[in-house]
Amino acid sequence: MAPPNKRKKRLRHQLARLLFSLQSMVSSSLLTSPVKVPVPTLLYRERVGERSRSLVVLLPGKGSRGEDFERRGFVRAARDRCLGADLLAVDLHYGYYLQGTFRERLWKDVVEPAGAQGYEQICLLGISMGASGALGLAREHPGSLSNLILVAPFLGPPAVVEEIDRAGGLDRWSPGTPGLASPFEAFFVKNWEWVQGRTSTPEAPPRILLAFGEQDRFAATHRLLARALPPSQVFTVPGRHEWKTWKTLWEKMLDAGVLPCREGEKDDTPGVMAR
Repeated sequence: MAPPNKRKKRLRHQLARLLFSLQSMVSSSLLTSPVKVPVPTLLYRERVGERSRSLVVLLPGKGSRGEDFERRGFVRAARDRCLGADLLAVDLHYGYYLQGTFRERLWKDVVEPAGAQGYEQICLLGISMGASGALGLAREHPGSLSNLILVAPFLGPPAVVEEIDRAGGLDRWSPGTPGLASPFEAFFVKNWEWVQGRTSTPEAPPRILLAFGEQDRFAATHRLLARALPPSQVFTVPGRHEWKTWKTLWEKMLDAGVLPCREGEKDDTPGVMAR
């Protein structure tokens, strides 16, 4: 018979899996947005009628849509700070994750075509669930990206995060822990394993940038990842898991110059093209 402490851990993990399964069932019944192929996108040009050398791909979180990036001020903030890049908001909503096609659509409909169009630098910015998708894409196609910006990322269920924390941090953690074998958990284990393999060269492309609110409900997990990154690649502000905080973080990163800024006056009429 297993010791009491191990039995308690096993019960906690089983309960966590059950809760996540119930959340997914409820979400799938509430979020009925159609899954389209190719995934819809909105393109915001750096300059009207011209393609920039750089592209920032914006991935929404659970319950959000691609158009929310403009509505919540992300596009305006980029233009006010003369960001030297086109912006592409991708409507990769929760339905694609439930269907298991989010990485395929992100690669085939967005990143691969962007490279073929001549973009020299492609950055993925994902919020919460979108950051999970960005990590999954990056570990499969690391040579296609310049930067990976994780804003308030969802980094896995408690069973995964607790194993890393109990090991003493990402540098001491050994992937392949028994009991984390479900496809849902395995996805996040692979994400963490890929990040772990990059800690010796954290500034090599794709460079990982982490941003989160200090009162975010996932802040403890964010700090676990932050300890594995150089301080210059971690951004925090007071705030919770909400758009107000994420916009403040975006502005802070832009002000810090983490992405290229173009010379000249700010553009008051950024081009907008839906495709």
